[in-house]
Amino acid sequence: MPKASAGHWPMLGASSAAPTPVESHHPPKNWEAIERKVVEEEENEQLEGDAAVNRMFRKLYNEASDDVKRAMIKSYQESGGTVLSTNWAEISKKRTEVRPPDCMEYKKFEQ
Repeated sequence: MPKASAGHWPMLGASSAAPTPVESHHPPKNWEAIERKVVEEEENEQLEGDAAVNRMFRKLYNEASDDVKRAMIKSYQESGGTVLSTNWAEISKKRTEVRPPDCMEYKKFEQ
């Protein structure tokens, strides 16, 4: 079995003295400041296309109340992704029907 550390061992047993810790010359990082900077950069970043739409929906969902989140999830799942509602009072009472865009028609997938 190879030695864990190369070199000559003066004795088989460990010495009672604990090894001295190595001092770091790097100052500790302020992770809160780094996080704030990254969040600020993400908010100020100018996105285009799908990325901008995804950010808008993510922000809408994150800042919404529990009822709005519940309405968004229920309407999106029941409609197969064709409807997204934020009105829980309306959505909670009935099943959300599939409403494809005007230029398309909905076809149910059959196996």
